[in-house]
Amino acid sequence: HIILRLGYHYPDQVEDEADDDGETEKGIEISARVHKVTSKASPVSLKRFIKRGVARDGAGAGKSASQDDDDEDDVMDDAEEKKPDVGAVYAPVERETRYHLRPPTQEKKEEDDEVKLEDGDVENEAPTLGDLVEADDLVKGYKYGATWVLVDEEFDKLPTKAGIEGGHWVHARLQRWYLMGEIYSLSADDKSIRSQIALSSFIRGMVIKDVLAIVRWVHANGADPKMAVCCPIVEVERDYLFMARVPFAEDLRNYTFPSLDDLKNKKGEAATKHPFVTTDEMVTAMEKWVDRMDLMEAAEGADGSPEPWFDMSASYNPAIHRLKTALFHGAVFPDLENNPIPPPHPELTKYLEPPPEVLERSKRALEKLKKAVDVKLVPPKVRGKKKAND
Repeated sequence: HIILRLGYHYPDQVEDEADDDGETEKGIEISARVHKVTSKASPVSLKRFIKRGVARDGAGAGKSASQDDDDEDDVMDDAEEKKPDVGAVYAPVERETRYHLRPPTQEKKEEDDEVKLEDGDVENEAPTLGDLVEADDLVKGYKYGATWVLVDEEFDKLPTKAGIEGGHWVHARLQRWYLMGEIYSLSADDKSIRSQIALSSFIRGMVIKDVLAIVRWVHANGADPKMAVCCPIVEVERDYLFMARVPFAEDLRNYTFPSLDDLKNKKGEAATKHPFVTTDEMVTAMEKWVDRMDLMEAAEGADGSPEPWFDMSASYNPAIHRLKTALFHGAVFPDLENNPIPPPHPELTKYLEPPPEVLERSKRALEKLKKAVDVKLVPPKVRGKKKAND
């Protein structure tokens, strides 16, 4: 639940101004709700476990692998280690944080050592630890250039007030790359008819004017303000807004890259013959290959008419579903050696490779493209072993 304020000055920064009659100008407050429309799906995070022992006939489950035991029953030979750990007892690894001073010699060594060692060059040496420091004695700091700026006290929170405040309008054609993060739905409170009528009038006015609303979003008192853009959605049953975060002006960066077509030589003259300069033959070969690889009519519908091969609604993340299948299978069948994980479902893998008929029809175009751009196999570089400078 959140309050949508329209026509307000920011109440936490600027006081309301009074008109000629001495009355304070007030905006409109609408009781609203914010819900997530989209959410990033990620695979289940892994947890670290350590084997504590092997349970045998209900005994030994509580023994730790680090305990020294002379009992011959607890000693496993090579042949026994290869067997699946059906009765293995595991325990989650808990993290413990300790703070140590870094010796000056260690700091100097890390600053001077700029050579990245390859795997297998030298053994990883454990860093030298200094004196133990209590967590209460630590002070936060920020690095400004080569100097550390220490902050003894926490910065005061901004005097912001929770809510969504708007009043600035932009044209409906917003650049898509301005949108950040997830999409939220902003709708009126179901229990307030006044708020529903007010927000619906506001949304329909945005549709008539063909504009979007730039709002200031503060999710809690004292939180940092965020800037968002609201898009009006009008449906038969209800009207609501789609809201997405947009960057501030200082968050945008402009980067310039050299031109791919206009190449200059050392004298500053335009280069006409260069491996990076495209010719008409290269452009034509690339266009023909792209046309042959077109997937918009690569599939056949139920009525026999061509249709796009890729369907977003039927595309699933193989990593998420495959990991869930592995977890479920491992919980039901602990012995994975005799009961391996079944292959992935065909619906998960059907979009991992392009259709065979498309690859077949594009073979000739691909060969012509390779000949036009003079594609050659570059052998991998053999890196020599490097040694760290003491």
